[in-house]
Amino acid sequence: MIGRIRGVVTLLKNSGEFPNKFMSYHCVIHQKALCAKVAKIDDEMTAVVKTINHIRSNALKRRQFRALMEQNEDQHGDLLLHSEIRWLSRGNILNRFWECLPSVLQFMVTQKFSFITMSIEEFQCKLAFLCDITAQFNVLNKRLQGRRVLVCDLINHITAIKTKLNLYKTQFVSGSCTHFPTLNECQPSRKMLSSLSLLVTALYDQFENRFNEFEDLKKHMVFLCYPFDFDMNDISILKDFEEADILKAEDELINFQCDDELRRKAPKKDEDGAFGENLIVFWHAVMKECFPVLKKNANRLICMYGTSYQCEQTFSAMKIIKNVYRIRLTDTHLNNLVLAATTKYSLNF
Repeated sequence: MIGRIRGVVTLLKNSGEFPNKFMSYHCVIHQKALCAKVAKIDDEMTAVVKTINHIRSNALKRRQFRALMEQNEDQHGDLLLHSEIRWLSRGNILNRFWECLPSVLQFMVTQKFSFITMSIEEFQCKLAFLCDITAQFNVLNKRLQGRRVLVCDLINHITAIKTKLNLYKTQFVSGSCTHFPTLNECQPSRKMLSSLSLLVTALYDQFENRFNEFEDLKKHMVFLCYPFDFDMNDISILKDFEEADILKAEDELINFQCDDELRRKAPKKDEDGAFGENLIVFWHAVMKECFPVLKKNANRLICMYGTSYQCEQTFSAMKIIKNVYRIRLTDTHLNNLVLAATTKYSLNF
């Protein structure tokens, strides 16, 4: 889609039939997944997956392991299998593996199977670090997905994780890991924290490089989310996408910010810390006749898709509906069924 030579965006920009001023960026969810892959955790993940496969691939070993866990009164009855294509799989199996680690180590000794190439203490520290960092990435992943997640919310979530990574890097260098409860239980040495700080630095650099294109949108998002606090000196950003009457926009902004009725309806964040539907409802209530330039720019920003979540959700629904057992399904029926499966409205049958 956005390849440098043959991508659709490149072809559109080189074509004279489209305006030159338009924003292009990668899907935020896929960019975040690529950032997470940069961490050098192959040895630890390989050891975890190899151990899980060793236990669960053999029926006898699996029964023996489950009996051992029941004898040790573990809260879980089994280990989870890893699936690379599932978004939250890595974090879930790491947490389960960590909680079952004493039983795993005991079972591996009886099996005379060595699954780590480092000391137990070092492996425990790195495994605990992975549990904590992947847990935070899972939370971020859930926040990035949804039907009403706007670009402004995505930028806020990405900015927050970048700030957190910068804080973690500083704390690791100073010998503290208070924000990593699982790692803190292991009481890692300063040398171990120093090596982990390199991983955090690599993650931070990846987020900084892959999401630097959103820096140009931050002032636009201030206008969209906090229009009553928007600085008049930044009104020229309205020309970033198309030519706009700045004098008229300045006049509209003054009237807008002085409108007490609109100020009372100012959008607020929900319990998840996102604007979402509240922002859409607010700008929908703004009259186009009174603020045509401001509303046109706001609608343009609201319509920007930050992820391919809805597209992938639609394809998944269509794949379930259009299966080999429904060979008489027509295009009209398929269109109606996909529409019913993806709509936000509840249907009355």
